[in-house]
Amino acid sequence: MGSIPTQLTSHFSIACTATSIRFATEWFPREAEQCQCELLNVRTISLCCDFLTVSNAFGSSIYISFLLELRLSYFVIMIVFDASTLILIAKADLLDLFLTNTNVPVAIPGEVEKECCSSKKALDAMIIQKALDESRIEVFTLRNRRLVAKLQTDFSLGRGEAGAIALALDEKAQIVGIDDKNGIDACKVLGIAFTTAVGILIRSREKGLLEKPDAIAKLALLAEYGRYKHSIIEDARLKLEAKP
Repeated sequence: MGSIPTQLTSHFSIACTATSIRFATEWFPREAEQCQCELLNVRTISLCCDFLTVSNAFGSSIYISFLLELRLSYFVIMIVFDASTLILIAKADLLDLFLTNTNVPVAIPGEVEKECCSSKKALDAMIIQKALDESRIEVFTLRNRRLVAKLQTDFSLGRGEAGAIALALDEKAQIVGIDDKNGIDACKVLGIAFTTAVGILIRSREKGLLEKPDAIAKLALLAEYGRYKHSIIEDARLKLEAKP
């Protein structure tokens, strides 16, 4: 058998240890569990990385295709946002906090960019545009237009929601930030982990990025601008207040 290319081994190891594991376990542990894609947990990934190193030492590539498939199937390598969640976290002044404290690419399809930034005078649009101008959010051109159309038809989605989910599928993002009900249902059916603006707020508080008064104030903004049920807001409030 041939030896594993050094560049490939390095790329795989870096992707395993430096970004995907930290992002998924720190930001979205519950969302990953929902779709059973919590990277097979950190222990399994570590074993895979260790085996890759051993294989390279012995000059064997016996499991390289399996390991690469594992990475493509289970690793969170980016988060894709739909307009609904991106606008909400911008309105609640959470976007900069999230982008500052995440270490993986954040992506949106072109249709979401149009939806978010069409009203150039709105504060949330200016905040999102600034993040785009600073390359903190990357805009992707969708390759599979047929998939977008099928998602729209099958799940009664708008172009932005369908585009975000299609981009997540194309790029193996595995986590979509989405607050649209039909979009959330589509993620559940397709096995894509998802989070919402409220979920990002709760996790920010759990990670110690927000003090309780600030977190409660941002929840009030999400309640004002989002279409959340009262029970969701109250449950989030309890979680925000629970952390010392």
